[in-house]
Amino acid sequence: MSKMIFAAAAASALALSSMTAGAATTQDYPVRPVRLIIPFAPGGSSDLVARPVAQLMSERLGQSIVVDNRGGAGGVVGGQIVAGALPDGYTLLLASSSGMSVAPIFTRLPYDPLRDFASVGQIIFSQYAFAVRPSLNVRTVKDAVDLARANPKKHTYGSPGRGTIGHLAGELFNSMAGVDLLHVPYKGAGPMMVDAIGGRIDFAFSGLSGMLPQIRSEKLRALAVTGAKRAAATPDLPTLSEAGLRGYEASVYYGLMGPAKLPSPVVTKLNAALQQALKNPELTRTFVNQGNDPAPSTAEQLHALIGRDLQKWSKLAKDAKINVD
Repeated sequence: MSKMIFAAAAASALALSSMTAGAATTQDYPVRPVRLIIPFAPGGSSDLVARPVAQLMSERLGQSIVVDNRGGAGGVVGGQIVAGALPDGYTLLLASSSGMSVAPIFTRLPYDPLRDFASVGQIIFSQYAFAVRPSLNVRTVKDAVDLARANPKKHTYGSPGRGTIGHLAGELFNSMAGVDLLHVPYKGAGPMMVDAIGGRIDFAFSGLSGMLPQIRSEKLRALAVTGAKRAAATPDLPTLSEAGLRGYEASVYYGLMGPAKLPSPVVTKLNAALQQALKNPELTRTFVNQGNDPAPSTAEQLHALIGRDLQKWSKLAKDAKINVD
């Protein structure tokens, strides 16, 4: 009997020791560098978002956040690394609407965006611009709608590719305006803008950050932005909702996520560091100059946003019979 009591006491002590060690580890987090996975190759727009934020968060946390570009399979490789990592806060993901709310619609992923990740917080939202080639006599969204209604299937819009948010933004425009602009997909925003400037397509839906130089030089005429509110970089440019398509919204979000079951105290610490970083005036100016808007949020708000966008774009893709094959 005494041996049984001793064994039970030893087991209880070990369990208590493990719980105490785990609590201490969470309380002291982080005690070593944190890895932030960018699921795309170096040098892209994701780097412009992640790297300055990582630097400022490092200062708040007292540990380095090391950016690690792991491109491949349209972001799936990086996402899979994080989904399979230990939920200890030392492996994070720069998540975006493209990977979390759009890719699952058209691709069978090895993870579930809502089930296999824990949200930390949103970083920015980025808008698309709805632009027209200057040689076309269209100066407002109403002009564009009237022209398209008068000439069904005659006029075109370009996007950075099939199944991109630019493509979905165009189909949402078709649906809400009751028009039928023909979609012309490109392999990226660059070739699309070349053709828009050259007059080979009529309209374009592309990221505001990439289109700003063409808008400012008047090589393309922007009619509106696609977000729920005006962009700080173009305050005089209305949203499509303001311009007559009430309720129209198509934005891109970037946020931080970790593996599922990330401890709540770790999420709280990371979110606080992120919120503090996004208050930095220099970072705000940098984002706005890029055509992005800081969008601090709670972890719960980011999780809800991912779910809403996933549902919204899934329905649109089904209704519009969008096929990316």
